[in-house]
Amino acid sequence: MYRYLRFYVAFVSLLFCFQAAISQERDEDKHGFHVFVKDSNGTRIDLPENEHSSTKMTGFFTQRAKIVFWGKEAKTKLTGKEDLYFEIVDTAMLQPQFFRLMHLREKKGNREMTCWTSSMVIGSKYSSKDFIPTLIYPIDDRIYRISIKDLKPGHYVLTYQIGFDVLAEHYDFDM
Repeated sequence: MYRYLRFYVAFVSLLFCFQAAISQERDEDKHGFHVFVKDSNGTRIDLPENEHSSTKMTGFFTQRAKIVFWGKEAKTKLTGKEDLYFEIVDTAMLQPQFFRLMHLREKKGNREMTCWTSSMVIGSKYSSKDFIPTLIYPIDDRIYRISIKDLKPGHYVLTYQIGFDVLAEHYDFDM
């Protein structure tokens, strides 16, 4: 009896491993969204995704979850642009109201943002002081626009955050 139970558990575990490998394979090929700007003649210019980042936790009584982007500058510099666009590729999973324009602060040769904070006294909150409240304008069912003309010179990132979860796609730029 136990021999069959052990075989069944091993078989089910093997199926879960294969399912995880298949879903990871699909996720690598597909991005959830793309960020772009338009040139003066309306040509679309895609921004590169920043894959050089890491997450860290800081603090003891008040903990902060941060994302750190390596280097002092972004690969993309946006000067003279008034709008930033994002195209949702995975419309079944992503919703436009959860896109976040965040300000990056320089620290120790890198740039970082706080995603959420948790305090033993106050509790947890996921609206960071690095979040820049912006209006998101729909262009069509997949493309949306954010005005960036009033941003001060500095480092910024567009990312996707629902509650305490932040999607691992980051499009950073300097103004």
